[in-house]
Amino acid sequence: MRATNMQALTNDLKNRYPGVVVYGIGDDDHKLVYSDHNEDDTPGSRASQSDSDDVPEHRAIDVMLGPVFTKAEADALVAKMVGDAATKQRLYYIIWNHRIWSRSNSWNAAAYEGSNPHTDHPHFSGWAADDENASSWPVVFSASGSGPTPPRLHRQWPLYMPSNHYFGLITGPNASHGGYYASERPDVSAIQSRLNALGFSVGTADGIFGPRTKSGVSAWQSKYWSKYTSRYGEVWKDDWSRLFTY
Repeated sequence: MRATNMQALTNDLKNRYPGVVVYGIGDDDHKLVYSDHNEDDTPGSRASQSDSDDVPEHRAIDVMLGPVFTKAEADALVAKMVGDAATKQRLYYIIWNHRIWSRSNSWNAAAYEGSNPHTDHPHFSGWAADDENASSWPVVFSASGSGPTPPRLHRQWPLYMPSNHYFGLITGPNASHGGYYASERPDVSAIQSRLNALGFSVGTADGIFGPRTKSGVSAWQSKYWSKYTSRYGEVWKDDWSRLFTY
Protein backbone atom coordinates (compact mmCIF):
# COMPACT_ATOMS: atom_id res chain seq x y z
CA MET A 1 0.00 0.00 0.00
CA ARG A 2 1.05 3.61 -0.39
CA ALA A 3 2.26 5.34 2.75
CA THR A 4 -0.42 7.72 4.06
CA ASN A 5 1.91 10.70 3.66
CA MET A 6 2.37 10.02 -0.04
CA GLN A 7 -1.26 9.08 -0.58
CA ALA A 8 -2.16 12.55 0.73
CA LEU A 9 0.23 14.05 -1.82
CA THR A 10 -1.28 11.86 -4.56
CA ASN A 11 -4.80 12.99 -3.65
CA ASP A 12 -3.81 16.67 -3.73
CA LEU A 13 -2.05 16.29 -7.08
CA LYS A 14 -5.11 14.62 -8.60
CA ASN A 15 -7.33 17.41 -7.27
CA ARG A 16 -4.99 20.11 -8.55
CA TYR A 17 -4.39 18.44 -11.94
CA PRO A 18 -7.51 16.39 -12.78
CA GLY A 19 -6.62 13.45 -14.97
CA VAL A 20 -2.92 13.38 -14.04
CA VAL A 21 -1.35 9.91 -13.99
CA VAL A 22 0.47 9.00 -10.77
CA TYR A 23 2.36 5.72 -10.44
CA GLY A 24 3.48 4.21 -7.15
CA ILE A 25 4.64 0.67 -6.52
CA GLY A 26 7.67 -0.35 -8.57
CA ASP A 27 7.81 -2.55 -11.66
CA ASP A 28 10.21 -5.45 -12.19
CA ASP A 29 13.14 -3.12 -12.93
CA HIS A 30 12.63 -1.30 -9.63
CA LYS A 31 12.63 -4.60 -7.75
CA LEU A 32 16.27 -5.15 -8.75
CA VAL A 33 17.53 -2.08 -6.88
CA TYR A 34 16.89 -0.31 -3.60
CA SER A 35 14.01 2.07 -4.17
CA ASP A 36 11.15 3.74 -2.33
CA HIS A 37 8.91 2.27 -5.05
CA ASN A 38 9.50 -1.09 -3.33
CA GLU A 39 7.47 -1.90 -0.23
CA ASP A 40 9.08 -2.46 3.15
CA ASP A 41 8.10 -5.29 5.49
CA THR A 42 8.04 -7.61 2.47
CA PRO A 43 10.47 -10.56 2.23
CA GLY A 44 13.01 -10.01 -0.55
CA SER A 45 11.88 -6.45 -1.25
CA ARG A 46 14.60 -3.82 -1.59
CA ALA A 47 12.97 -0.84 0.09
CA SER A 48 15.11 2.27 0.60
CA GLN A 49 13.48 3.02 3.94
CA SER A 50 11.49 1.26 6.62
CA ASP A 51 9.48 2.24 9.66
CA SER A 52 8.61 0.63 12.98
CA ASP A 53 5.34 -1.02 11.93
CA ASP A 54 4.95 -4.27 9.98
CA VAL A 55 2.69 -2.85 7.25
CA PRO A 56 4.07 -3.13 3.69
CA GLU A 57 4.29 0.41 2.31
CA HIS A 58 5.90 2.15 -0.64
CA ARG A 59 6.91 5.80 -0.33
CA ALA A 60 7.59 6.93 -3.89
CA ILE A 61 5.33 8.30 -6.60
CA ASP A 62 6.00 9.26 -10.22
CA VAL A 63 3.87 12.11 -11.56
CA MET A 64 3.67 11.72 -15.33
CA LEU A 65 3.79 14.64 -17.74
CA GLY A 66 0.83 15.03 -20.07
CA PRO A 67 -1.91 17.44 -21.17
CA VAL A 68 -2.91 18.30 -17.60
CA PHE A 69 0.57 18.31 -16.02
CA THR A 70 3.17 19.91 -18.26
CA LYS A 71 6.93 20.27 -17.94
CA ALA A 72 6.49 23.90 -16.91
CA GLU A 73 4.09 22.83 -14.17
CA ALA A 74 6.49 20.11 -13.04
CA ASP A 75 9.34 22.65 -12.91
CA ALA A 76 7.20 25.00 -10.83
CA LEU A 77 5.97 22.27 -8.48
CA VAL A 78 9.46 20.93 -7.77
CA ALA A 79 10.78 24.46 -7.17
CA LYS A 80 7.96 25.19 -4.72
CA MET A 81 8.48 21.92 -2.88
CA VAL A 82 12.19 22.39 -2.29
CA GLY A 83 11.62 26.03 -1.39
CA ASP A 84 9.08 25.33 1.35
CA ALA A 85 10.45 24.34 4.75
CA ALA A 86 7.38 22.39 5.90
CA THR A 87 7.19 20.44 2.64
CA LYS A 88 10.87 19.49 2.72
CA GLN A 89 10.39 17.86 6.13
CA ARG A 90 7.96 15.37 4.57
CA LEU A 91 10.28 14.40 1.69
CA TYR A 92 13.30 12.11 1.40
CA TYR A 93 14.36 12.99 -2.13
CA ILE A 94 13.17 14.24 -5.53
CA ILE A 95 14.48 13.23 -8.96
CA TRP A 96 13.59 15.43 -11.90
CA ASN A 97 15.10 16.19 -15.28
CA HIS A 98 18.64 14.82 -14.73
CA ARG A 99 18.89 16.20 -11.19
CA ILE A 100 18.37 14.87 -7.67
CA TRP A 101 17.48 16.72 -4.49
CA SER A 102 17.74 15.14 -1.05
CA ARG A 103 16.78 16.34 2.40
CA SER A 104 20.41 15.90 3.52
CA ASN A 105 22.31 17.47 0.62
CA SER A 106 19.80 19.68 -1.20
CA TRP A 107 20.50 19.66 -4.96
CA ASN A 108 23.40 17.45 -5.99
CA ALA A 109 25.91 19.48 -7.99
CA ALA A 110 26.47 16.58 -10.38
CA ALA A 111 23.86 15.34 -12.83
CA TYR A 112 21.74 12.41 -11.75
CA GLU A 113 23.35 9.26 -13.17
CA GLY A 114 20.54 6.74 -12.77
CA SER A 115 19.36 4.72 -15.73
CA ASN A 116 16.18 6.82 -16.02
CA PRO A 117 16.86 10.58 -16.42
CA HIS A 118 13.31 11.39 -15.22
CA THR A 119 12.54 13.79 -18.03
CA ASP A 120 8.94 12.63 -18.42
CA HIS A 121 8.05 12.63 -14.73
CA PRO A 122 9.27 13.97 -11.39
CA HIS A 123 9.82 11.33 -8.72
CA PHE A 124 8.88 12.18 -5.13
CA SER A 125 9.94 10.03 -2.18
CA GLY A 126 8.37 10.59 1.22
CA TRP A 127 10.23 10.51 4.54
CA ALA A 128 9.51 7.28 6.40
CA ALA A 129 9.12 9.05 9.74
CA ASP A 130 6.16 10.91 8.20
CA ASP A 131 4.40 7.79 6.90
CA GLU A 132 1.25 8.38 8.96
CA ASN A 133 0.94 12.08 8.14
CA ALA A 134 -2.48 12.37 6.47
CA SER A 135 -2.56 16.16 6.22
CA SER A 136 -2.82 17.98 2.92
CA TRP A 137 0.18 19.38 1.03
CA PRO A 138 -0.72 23.08 0.68
CA VAL A 139 2.29 23.74 -1.55
CA VAL A 140 0.55 21.78 -4.36
CA PHE A 141 -2.16 24.43 -4.57
CA SER A 142 -0.02 27.49 -3.91
CA ALA A 143 1.15 30.04 -6.44
CA SER A 144 4.76 30.89 -5.62
CA GLY A 145 3.95 30.08 -2.03
CA SER A 146 1.39 32.88 -1.76
CA GLY A 147 -1.63 30.74 -0.96
CA PRO A 148 -4.24 28.61 -2.70
CA THR A 149 -4.89 29.14 -6.40
CA PRO A 150 -8.67 29.17 -6.87
CA PRO A 151 -10.14 27.17 -9.74
CA ARG A 152 -11.11 29.25 -12.78
CA LEU A 153 -13.16 28.80 -15.91
CA HIS A 154 -10.67 28.07 -18.70
CA ARG A 155 -13.08 28.25 -21.64
CA GLN A 156 -16.18 30.42 -21.96
CA TRP A 157 -19.57 29.11 -23.08
CA PRO A 158 -19.79 29.94 -26.80
CA LEU A 159 -21.69 33.10 -27.70
CA TYR A 160 -23.53 31.34 -30.54
CA MET A 161 -25.14 28.83 -28.13
CA PRO A 162 -28.70 29.64 -26.96
CA SER A 163 -29.28 28.90 -23.28
CA ASN A 164 -31.75 26.12 -24.15
CA HIS A 165 -29.31 24.33 -26.50
CA TYR A 166 -26.55 21.88 -25.66
CA PHE A 167 -23.61 19.95 -27.08
CA GLY A 168 -24.76 16.46 -28.01
CA LEU A 169 -24.94 13.95 -30.80
CA ILE A 170 -24.35 15.34 -34.27
CA THR A 171 -27.37 13.30 -35.32
CA GLY A 172 -29.54 14.87 -32.63
CA PRO A 173 -32.28 17.51 -32.92
CA ASN A 174 -31.62 21.17 -33.80
CA ALA A 175 -30.89 21.98 -30.16
CA SER A 176 -28.04 19.46 -30.16
CA HIS A 177 -24.76 20.93 -31.43
CA GLY A 178 -22.39 18.15 -32.38
CA GLY A 179 -20.11 19.58 -35.04
CA TYR A 180 -22.51 19.69 -37.96
CA TYR A 181 -21.38 23.28 -38.55
CA ALA A 182 -17.64 24.01 -38.76
CA SER A 183 -17.99 26.78 -36.17
CA GLU A 184 -19.02 24.20 -33.54
CA ARG A 185 -16.10 21.85 -34.03
CA PRO A 186 -13.45 23.68 -31.98
CA ASP A 187 -15.80 23.60 -28.98
CA VAL A 188 -16.69 19.94 -29.46
CA SER A 189 -12.96 19.23 -29.85
CA ALA A 190 -12.30 21.07 -26.57
CA ILE A 191 -14.88 18.89 -24.82
CA GLN A 192 -13.23 15.77 -26.22
CA SER A 193 -9.72 16.90 -25.26
CA ARG A 194 -10.82 17.72 -21.74
CA LEU A 195 -12.53 14.34 -21.30
CA ASN A 196 -9.41 12.56 -22.58
CA ALA A 197 -7.27 14.53 -20.12
CA LEU A 198 -9.57 13.52 -17.28
CA GLY A 199 -9.24 9.86 -18.16
CA PHE A 200 -12.56 9.40 -19.97
CA SER A 201 -11.22 8.32 -23.35
CA VAL A 202 -13.29 9.43 -26.33
CA GLY A 203 -10.61 8.92 -28.97
CA THR A 204 -9.34 11.60 -31.34
CA ALA A 205 -10.58 15.12 -30.61
CA ASP A 206 -12.01 15.49 -34.11
CA GLY A 207 -14.79 17.95 -33.29
CA ILE A 208 -17.54 15.47 -34.11
CA PHE A 209 -19.85 14.55 -31.22
CA GLY A 210 -20.59 10.88 -31.81
CA PRO A 211 -21.62 7.92 -29.63
CA ARG A 212 -18.15 7.55 -28.10
CA THR A 213 -18.09 11.19 -27.02
CA LYS A 214 -21.59 10.81 -25.60
CA SER A 215 -20.44 7.78 -23.58
CA GLY A 216 -17.44 9.72 -22.26
CA VAL A 217 -19.61 12.65 -21.18
CA SER A 218 -22.04 10.26 -19.51
CA ALA A 219 -19.23 8.45 -17.66
CA TRP A 220 -17.79 11.75 -16.43
CA GLN A 221 -21.21 12.94 -15.25
CA SER A 222 -21.96 9.62 -13.55
CA LYS A 223 -18.67 9.60 -11.66
CA TYR A 224 -18.59 13.21 -10.47
CA TRP A 225 -21.89 15.01 -11.06
CA SER A 226 -24.76 12.54 -10.86
CA LYS A 227 -26.41 14.71 -8.19
CA TYR A 228 -26.73 17.55 -10.73
CA THR A 229 -27.36 15.58 -13.93
CA SER A 230 -30.69 14.64 -15.43
CA ARG A 231 -29.67 14.34 -19.10
CA TYR A 232 -26.59 12.15 -19.34
CA GLY A 233 -24.32 12.34 -22.36
CA GLU A 234 -25.17 15.98 -23.13
CA VAL A 235 -23.13 19.07 -22.25
CA TRP A 236 -25.38 21.92 -21.16
CA LYS A 237 -24.11 25.28 -19.94
CA ASP A 238 -23.81 24.12 -16.32
CA ASP A 239 -22.02 20.94 -17.42
CA TRP A 240 -19.67 23.11 -19.49
CA SER A 241 -18.79 25.21 -16.43
CA ARG A 242 -18.01 22.12 -14.37
CA LEU A 243 -15.95 20.56 -17.17
CA PHE A 244 -13.77 23.61 -17.83
CA THR A 245 -13.37 24.95 -14.28
CA TYR A 246 -10.16 23.74 -12.65
